[in-house]
Amino acid sequence: MTPADPTEDERLWRAVVDAERALAHHRAEFHRHARDEVAVLRSALGDGSAWQRGAALSHLRQQPADPAPVRELVELAMSPGWALEARGVLERVPAEHLTPALDALLAAALEELRDGDADLYSRWAELLVHVRAWPLLRRVQDRAAASREPEVREVAAWIADAFATAATAAAATAHA
Repeated sequence: MTPADPTEDERLWRAVVDAERALAHHRAEFHRHARDEVAVLRSALGDGSAWQRGAALSHLRQQPADPAPVRELVELAMSPGWALEARGVLERVPAEHLTPALDALLAAALEELRDGDADLYSRWAELLVHVRAWPLLRRVQDRAAASREPEVREVAAWIADAFATAATAAAATAHA
C-alpha cells in the first residue's frame, strides 16, 4: 500500500484516535486514584526526563492539580525549552492560588538575582505578563530600573513601553 491509500490513512488515523482515548482514560485513572498526584507531578516536572515533563505539562493542561505545583512550573517557565508550555499551565491556575505563590517566588528570585542578569529579568517579565500579574510585573520593572547595568535598565524600559497600557487598564478594572 502507498501512504496515499485512503484505507491505510484511515487505519493510521483510527490508531491515533484509539491512542487519544486510551490516554484520556489513563489520565482520568491517575487523577482519580493516585495517592499523591501533586507529588508525582512535582517530581516529573522537576527531576523527570523530557518525556516525563512533557506528559506532566500535558496532564496539567487537561486536568489541573490542586494545589498546582507552581514552583516547578515557574522553574520550567524560566527555561527556553519549556517556557510556553509551563506558562500555559500557569495561566490556568486560579489567581487566588497563583498570585501569592508567584509573589513569594519572585521575592526570593529578586533577593538572589544578580544585578546584571537581564535575561532573567526578561523571563520573569514575560511570565508575569502571560499570567497578567501586573503588580508583580511592576516590582520587576522597578527593580530593573534601579539597576546599575544598562541591559537590565533596558528591560525596565521595555516593560514600561510594552505593558504600561495593559497594566494600567487591569488596575483600573480591578478598582472598578
